[in-house]
This record gives sequence, structure tokens and C-alpha cells, in this order.
Amino acid sequence: MRTAARVMVLAIGLSFAAASISATPVYADNVVDNVGDWVATIGKKDLEKQAILTERKAKRETARMQREAQRQAKHAGKQVDKAGRDLKKGLEGITN
Repeated sequence: MRTAARVMVLAIGLSFAAASISATPVYADNVVDNVGDWVATIGKKDLEKQAILTERKAKRETARMQREAQRQAKHAGKQVDKAGRDLKKGLEGITN
């Protein structure tokens, strides 16, 4: 009974850990971004800091969106190629 309870507690703990990890967005700023932002805003006034941070975050988001669009285009191209091969294979089966 104690083993079953331990397993249950472990499973619940792992499910919470997995949920918290999966809840973190993939596009979240990483440590390098945070350090770069900090270095870029050292000695700046509040308004200037906010302008710099906004610009840097916008550039990062634009780059992320471009990478994602390229990834999706590549994936779509592969699917089109596969569909073409499948169609060709199907037509060869019909004609032979």
C-alpha cells in the first residue's frame, strides 16, 4: 500500500512538473536575451529603457515569426512532394 501511495504521489508530482514545463512558451526570452537587454539598457533612463526593450523584443519576435514561416513552408513543401509521389505511384498502379 505504501508503495502504491508513493507511486501515486510521484506521478502527480511529475504531471505538475510536465504541465509547468509545457506551459512555458517556446518563444519565451532566454537568458542570453535577458543579459543582452540588461547590457543594452545600463545607464539609460526609464523611458529610453522601455523604448530599447520594446525595439529589441519586436526584432526578436519578427525573427521568430520568419523562422516559423520558413519551417512551415518547408514542411508544406515536403507534404506536397509526398502527395505527388503517392499520386504517381497510384497512377502507375492503375496503368500497369
